[in-house]
Amino acid sequence: GADHVGAEDDDGDGYTDCNGDCDDADADVRPGGVEVCNGVDDDCDPATVEDADADGDGYTLCDGDCDDADGWVHPAAAETCDSVDNDCDGTVDDGCVTCDLEVPSGYFSIGTAIASAYDGDVICVAPGTYYENFNTVGKGVHVLGLAGAARTIVDGNGIAPVLTINSGEGADTVIERLTLTDGDAGVYGYGGGIHVSYASPTLSHLVVSHSEGYGGGGIFLDNSDSTLDHVHVTDNFSSWYGGGIAVQYGSVVMTDVVVARNVSSQGAGLGVFFESWLSMDNAVVADNESTSWGAGVCLSTATLWLTNVELTSNAADSSGGGMFACCDSTSYLTNVVVAGNSAATNGGGAVVYYGSASTWVNTSVTANTSAQDGGGVWFNDATLSISYGNLWGNAPDQIEGMGDPTGYNGNVSVDPGFLDAGGADGLQWDLHLDPASSLVDAGDPSITDPDGSTSDIGVYGGAGASAWDIDGDGWPEWWQPGEYDPTTYPAAGWDCDDLDEVVGAEYGCE
Repeated sequence: GADHVGAEDDDGDGYTDCNGDCDDADADVRPGGVEVCNGVDDDCDPATVEDADADGDGYTLCDGDCDDADGWVHPAAAETCDSVDNDCDGTVDDGCVTCDLEVPSGYFSIGTAIASAYDGDVICVAPGTYYENFNTVGKGVHVLGLAGAARTIVDGNGIAPVLTINSGEGADTVIERLTLTDGDAGVYGYGGGIHVSYASPTLSHLVVSHSEGYGGGGIFLDNSDSTLDHVHVTDNFSSWYGGGIAVQYGSVVMTDVVVARNVSSQGAGLGVFFESWLSMDNAVVADNESTSWGAGVCLSTATLWLTNVELTSNAADSSGGGMFACCDSTSYLTNVVVAGNSAATNGGGAVVYYGSASTWVNTSVTANTSAQDGGGVWFNDATLSISYGNLWGNAPDQIEGMGDPTGYNGNVSVDPGFLDAGGADGLQWDLHLDPASSLVDAGDPSITDPDGSTSDIGVYGGAGASAWDIDGDGWPEWWQPGEYDPTTYPAAGWDCDDLDEVVGAEYGCE
């Protein structure tokens, strides 16, 4: 009767309304239940709501934190060999490392730990802010921020480069999961954030910001064969070249890199000079400002390979808003978008000049502007080959220095149909194609998209279309034309926001 209302265990979970079951029609909801990101109070405890960061690590259950009671466990954490899934990728100890030296529990600074380390040692850095300028002093060490770059910050105090690597270090010198900021190489110094000279380290999952120098405000790579992956270089300054990154006399490989909002005289985003070779895949170069030429990329007596790269919303006070290639340089652009760039003189999108040669395939040059000639492309005393490309909406003209390539070699002039290429922030543009875009399946037939169809023109075409993981969360961005499909794509592992590491196929994109 009425005396027994709430005393029965209707869902069979061992709890009734009378002893704390807040939903006796759902066996998964009960006191002591497992709280998951589902909009329900699973454990019947209002203090442990799913969108609260219980352990203070910056991640909630809905951000993919698989243990919100442990501040060392979250999606951006490093995987250590401790029988715990530290990075919440569903696998315990995959690719894990064992800490040999620890900062600050064993050593008060990264520099003091390196001084005591041996080749092969892993130096684990706890979350926090460290005010120091350190040098790897020729050692093959692995410096690892355990909680990820957002929570492990090295501040250079504005007195010197934050990190110097200049004693012959190789790929086994690894710097990973740190933010390096407030470095200053001096009036005529190089590499305010990271100075690399005659060394070839591995730089991974880093943020390099608010640093400056004469060359390479963010990163300077001299006589280096370095590898960079998941490195974001933002808001740096140089008075000469390479506001974000400067490369000279070396062969550098970059993947999943962001170079944005940097300022310099030449090559505000990237300056690639002096017999260098640079390969960049799945990258964004956006919103950089040059006080002379080459706001996005400036190339001189060097070789450049760009594949699946965005050059967007860069601005040059002289020429070459997106790219400036001169002086016997060679460049290859495949599945690149050059859009929304500007120049105060010639070549809003790009300049190819003075003995240089450039080959473009599946590349879209769209809505760039210049005050004089070559709104899209300006070239002179050079060789330029364009096939299966698109030149559209550039002002005052599409191309200067050669005949209009439209109608030849698969080239077209159509509205590309980007999902979103508006607003002042080019880094936030969405260059996925509308399903009705004329650029879908219009690329080079010898190149195929991940589904085996003829390649699309633009950054989401070709084999690299499915390789985008700018935020380094382990989930590749969807590449298919059209908006993100919230029903099909999460199960397939596609990320809906590749600039946010707390949003992935298993969390935030459902």
